[in-house]
This record gives sequence, C-alpha cells and structure tokens, in this order.
Amino acid sequence: MRQRSNQLHLKTKKKGLTVKKLPKLKIETLFLVLAILFGVLTSVIQPIFSAPDEYTHFKYAYSIFDSNPKRVFSEIDRQISLLPNQPSQSEEKLATESATALPAPESKLQRGYQTGNFLKQTFSKTLPVEKNLRMKISFGDIKWLPQAIGMLIGRIIHPSVGVIVLAGRLFNLFVYSVAIYFAIKKAKMGQWTMAAVALLPMSIQQAASLSYDVLYYVAIFVAFSLLTNFWVRKNPLDWKGYVYTLLTIVLLLIPKEGGLALGLFFITVPTILFGKNNFTKLLDSFWKGCAKHKKLTALAIIFIFLAYILYEFKNYGGAFRGLQVLFNTFFRSDLYTDLDNLLVTGMIGNFGQLTYRLPAWLVVLNFIFLFILLLAENKQKIEMRTAVAGLLIFLAVPVMIAVGMFKGWTRNTLNLPQAMVSLGGQGRYYTPFLITLIPFGIYMKKYLNIVTKETTIRTMFKGMMLFNLVYFLILTVLYYYTKDLGVNLLPELSQHLRGLF
Repeated sequence: MRQRSNQLHLKTKKKGLTVKKLPKLKIETLFLVLAILFGVLTSVIQPIFSAPDEYTHFKYAYSIFDSNPKRVFSEIDRQISLLPNQPSQSEEKLATESATALPAPESKLQRGYQTGNFLKQTFSKTLPVEKNLRMKISFGDIKWLPQAIGMLIGRIIHPSVGVIVLAGRLFNLFVYSVAIYFAIKKAKMGQWTMAAVALLPMSIQQAASLSYDVLYYVAIFVAFSLLTNFWVRKNPLDWKGYVYTLLTIVLLLIPKEGGLALGLFFITVPTILFGKNNFTKLLDSFWKGCAKHKKLTALAIIFIFLAYILYEFKNYGGAFRGLQVLFNTFFRSDLYTDLDNLLVTGMIGNFGQLTYRLPAWLVVLNFIFLFILLLAENKQKIEMRTAVAGLLIFLAVPVMIAVGMFKGWTRNTLNLPQAMVSLGGQGRYYTPFLITLIPFGIYMKKYLNIVTKETTIRTMFKGMMLFNLVYFLILTVLYYYTKDLGVNLLPELSQHLRGLF
C-alpha cells in the first residue's frame, strides 16, 4: 500500500496556539527505524554464537580475510572449553522446589553468559590474528561477504571475539536494513506485508547475526520488488531493465537454491515487456490455454510434482517412499515431533539453539495479522497466473528444502538411511517467501475484501511489530542472562524493591 507524501508541516490551531504535526513516516522509513533500533539491540543482547549455526557462519566469514584462521578458531575453542557447563546444586534445588524445568544450558556459552564468565573474556582478551591480510573468496563465499567486511573492521578496532562478532553483526544488519528499505520503497504493491515479514522476530534475529540468511532475505525481497514493477509496466523493457533483471538473477544465485523458485514469477510477467515477437506470441498462447483449460493445467502441475519426486528419490526408494517421507514430514506431527516448533513457529520466532521461542498463541496472531495485511492491500490488477505462481512458490519451497534435507542431512550427515521423515528443516528458511503470497492476496480481493483506513493499518502494524520485538528481547534476556531462566523474576524483583524501602 503506497503512502501518499505528506507536507512537511501541517498546522492546526488549538486554544489559540499553533501546533505543528510531524508528517507520518513512510512505510519504508518506518521499517528502517524499527529494523535498526531492534536490530542493534538484538546484536548487543544476543550472546555470541547463540543464533542458529552462528559459529559455523563465523568460521566461513572470518576465513575470507585471514590467511591462517585455524589459530583463531583454536583459541576460541580453548576459551569456550574452560567455561563451566553444569548447573550448580542451588540451581538444581531451586528447579526441583519450584516444579520447573532444570535450567541446564545447551552450550557452555549460555552458561558463560548466565555466570558472567564469558562476558568478561569475550571483549577483553585478544585473538592471535594475522597482521597480513589476504582475500580468498569464491562465488559461493559471497553470501558471507557482508559480515566478513564487518568482522574485518572489528578486528582492526580490537581483535577480540566479542568486538569482531559484534562488528560483523552490525554490518550484516546495515546491509539487511538498507537493501530491504529500498526494496520496499521501489515496490509497486505489498509494501506493508513486505515490511511486516522483514520485521518478524525471526527476521530481525537473523539480520542481527552472522548468518548468510541476510543475503538470502535481501535477494528474495529485491527480486520481488523488481517483479512488482514488471507486473504494472505497460511498455517494453529498456536496457536498464534488462541489466537490473540480470543482476537480480545473479543475486538470487548467491545465497541458497531455494531463491531460484522465484523464477516461476519471472515467466508470469506481461509479455509486453519483451515486445512483440514469436516468443511472446507463443507465451501468450500458452497462458491463454492455461486459463481456458484450468483442470488440465492443475493435472499438469500434479504430474510435474510427481515427476520431480520420482527423479529426486530414484536412488532412495522411489516415488512412493518420497511421497511417504513428505507426508510424514508435513502432516504427521506425531511422528515428526518438531514439526510445529520448527516449521510453523520457526517462521515467526524460533530462536537460538531451537529451544526458546514465541508461544503458539502469538504465532497465530501474527499469521492472522499477515492475512489481514494481504487482504487490505490496495487493489491492483493481478493476473490469475501471477497469483497462482505465488501460491505454488510458497508451497514448493518447503518441499524442495525437505527433499534436500532428507538426501543431504538426514541420510548422509545423521546417517539415518531408514528414516521416513526429513530432519533438519527450519522455519526461517521459509520466512522470506511469505511475501510471495502478496499477489495471491491481492487477487483474492475479488472474493474477500477488507476495507479499512490506512491509519488503522498503521496502528495495527506498529502495535504488532513492537509487541513482537519487545517480547523477543525480554525472552532473550531471561533465557540467557538469568540463572533460573527468569522463573522467579517477579518474586525476586518484589523482594529487591522491598529491600530498597
């Protein structure tokens, strides 16, 4: 929903005084303010290496500019190994007496933050960094380049693990915030939904970490923004349009293969963009045939899906086993007990170590809010093929990732050849693809429509985003910085206040 520009100062008279009202922030500016504010807070509060796979991302990013990174990694491992990892007797007794789960940390880093030991070391002790820099990077390493640049800056400032990681996080956050700011600004539709997805706690946690998911999110948002311009364009592309398209496709190739699913969107753009020629005539005829024979088209889509499963599982038990694995993974929560936590809650807020997360009731409220935003978007002319493509992309990505995880992680890494579920999937892989539902939501306005004022949407947006992110930060502090996970926070606070007075 594109906001109209406001005048710099609006004057109203009240009790004889002239009151100047500040202009409302545009949606992209509102996103930028919230992303930077909560991203910086998350970067500082979130313990070192607590985001999913952050230590692994650290190693890849750090190796880009250091000629002998193993010395640094060995020193970090040594420092971590010296930290205690077992709860004290008093903590065990407290957990038993209060009938709560034992606050046993999943890593020595978490215990270090609870006791303060690692916090003291992480920003003071220096690492054995190499003085001579060199740059060793391949095309596959580009996804770690933003955080690597930030880590290099941190290393120059003070070569401690805390400063290096913090600088890498902040630079990653900067790239994320600026790139998605312009993606929202240039988009021709769906700005509110784009901003909401980019401000989900899961998104901000990744933006404020060393994860290459930052470039993954950026690539998807930038590509979608470009596509929205194509969908409303009425004249052929010029050379600049072809250059932007080529660069966007290259950007999609960098982070993860899942981003290539957006290629389905590219074949739905109006053929007028490419002028009148034999190719566009053939494409127009194809889309007209699909619109005329909807049932046959649906059967063709099912056939393509089955052919894909047959191909992927030809060496793993065949198509029937593949279908059973996918069914068990996505529909049998009694078999795959992490299904709801990882693939549903994980899209909104399932955080470090995959242990602490937003409650299900808040996740449901977020999905309802996103649904409202989709139906409240300004009415645009969206072709049915574009709407269906968006829905297919959103459904295809989890399937593609589940297949990849089954072959690469479940069977090879975990060595479970007889497994009948795909393990290792995480909801954060699918979070950015929520924006691919925007065309479908706009198309559905033909049948379902929410008419509301922009001020109402703005109020709901700010309220929901602020509640989400404040909740996330409080949860992070309780989980990592309190010895009992905050179980007795209010009674202890009450006793402390009584002691003051």
